[in-house]
Amino acid sequence: RRWTVQLDVARNGMAVSDGVGWPPSWMRQLAMAMVRCACGKEWKPPKHVAFVMDGNRRHADAKRVKKAEGHRAGFQALLRALGWSFEIGVRHVSAFAFAIDNFRRDPDEVSALMDLAEDKLEAIAENDTLAKHDVRVRVVGDWNRLPEKVRVAAKKAMEATEARKGACLDVFLAYAARDELATAVETMRRDLARGRLESEQVVEEELLKRTMNYGAPPVDLLVRTSGERRLSDFLLAQSAHAHLVFLDVLWPELSYWDLARAVLEHGMANSRKLEKSTGEMKSCIDEQFSSRNRTDNDHALVRAHATKTPKVRHVRYREQAG
Repeated sequence: RRWTVQLDVARNGMAVSDGVGWPPSWMRQLAMAMVRCACGKEWKPPKHVAFVMDGNRRHADAKRVKKAEGHRAGFQALLRALGWSFEIGVRHVSAFAFAIDNFRRDPDEVSALMDLAEDKLEAIAENDTLAKHDVRVRVVGDWNRLPEKVRVAAKKAMEATEARKGACLDVFLAYAARDELATAVETMRRDLARGRLESEQVVEEELLKRTMNYGAPPVDLLVRTSGERRLSDFLLAQSAHAHLVFLDVLWPELSYWDLARAVLEHGMANSRKLEKSTGEMKSCIDEQFSSRNRTDNDHALVRAHATKTPKVRHVRYREQAG
């Protein structure tokens, strides 16, 4: 709790900047040193962080600008979050950019979002932050629901970065986890009917092989902004054991301190799990040693009695055997 309060004080005392370099590197290093100190020497950054980027429209309303401007501010927040995440040591980031349900929004807003997706997908492959960390870009979702111009931009971004091996960014467009799982189940059914899959192979592993982001590690930390406490049908199967952090800040206003707090909560949760498992193992070992000592003491007691009272020696050994 003490470390969380200190990160909150740091956040409240400093303005959010559009620059990826803010706060300065020495301050970011200090924040991570605090996380390591709080979580112990066994601390490791999460390998896979997923972001539910919520609050763009509310940010626009608060600023009294068009919703499209709120989404543009959200994209800048994504760039900041990517730079910070890869700097911390995260190797895989999943960003929920557009859900299938979002197609139900006002047509003008949907059209503006598709224009933004096309524009930013073309630019993201050339982004200096992603190039610095050698980040590969993948666009995940139901491409059939996307306009042709967005599919072309997505393909270009993926082809331009497919040789990169440092880290990976999955941008989810036209995605829903239930739709993903239904499609995976249907694929398994067809494979069974065509003899490509045996009935005994219908297991969880085979289902996960047919998910849209197959190859990504399981989600370690899932962060949602705007104060909402729900997953919104995002990576349900892949987040089975993820640590969930819900932040009250709107996505465009996300700061480094918010991300540091989420990483701290993830690390503290893992530390408690490690302490619990270590404690359980120690208790088990202590119990075994205690049981062994009791047995040794019983045998010593029998031998002592047998030496002092020869007449009951046979009875004593029979009781011990029983």
